[in-house]
Amino acid sequence: MGMMDKEKDEDSKPFDKFELATAILLGLAAIGAALAAQQGGQWGGKQLEAFSAANTLTTKAATQYTEDTVDINADYAAVAAAKDHILQARDADSPKDRERHLDMASYQYTHQMNELGYKAMELPTDYYIEDEDDKADDAAKPAAEPAATADSEPAAAEPDAAEPDEHAEAETPEATAALERDLPDEVLFASLKTELDEEYVDKALAKGTQMFADADKRFEEGRAANENGDKFDLVGVFYTVALFFAGLGLVFKSTAKWGFFMAGTVIFLGASIYLAMLPWTG
Repeated sequence: MGMMDKEKDEDSKPFDKFELATAILLGLAAIGAALAAQQGGQWGGKQLEAFSAANTLTTKAATQYTEDTVDINADYAAVAAAKDHILQARDADSPKDRERHLDMASYQYTHQMNELGYKAMELPTDYYIEDEDDKADDAAKPAAEPAATADSEPAAAEPDAAEPDEHAEAETPEATAALERDLPDEVLFASLKTELDEEYVDKALAKGTQMFADADKRFEEGRAANENGDKFDLVGVFYTVALFFAGLGLVFKSTAKWGFFMAGTVIFLGASIYLAMLPWTG
């Protein structure tokens, strides 16, 4: 009779306390594992995005750095050639040779150097000739539409092309610009004391160097995202262990089941505290 009464009492209970506590622990641990997996996946996506951006930036930085290095070498070559002509002009035997070497030195400075190198040599900026690329960009701009139309009065007749123009060579725009932009002799000789220093090199390579720094920054972001993803994966393992101990307690009918439940609870709480301390994605 006593056994039957005990069984009736157990059947009359709406739920078993241990089973309820275990079910709650299993549910919370499952939720925690799902959150950890979700965060790990998001950090993995951020890792791939950061590494991809870092690779792209590194490729662009390498290209920019190479172009800047080519410009630096071109400036050094132009300075060396210009100074060689200046020295030959200083030791020239005839005024004609002297002027020819000075003209070549001026050409090297004003036409063959980049603007940054030209300024680094402390040469007057009024004599600097812009790069052909800049001129091409200006030429590529659409020209203004002519004001005259087919119905307007005809323009003045052009001079006869057959008539020779004795002043044509002297008035050529290129020739005029070259004469006006020849560096003065005192400026050329003074340039012998000036060199392209490390400050010039640093400025010339600044863009490529900054791009490499940006690539390194993105790579570090990807590495940090990878570490965060690994930490969330570890939390998922902890929650899985908590699920194991909680579920194992359901097998036992003795008081040992509470031991497994407590072990699962401790692991669950530790994993939850660790999870709360980790950086979450937005």
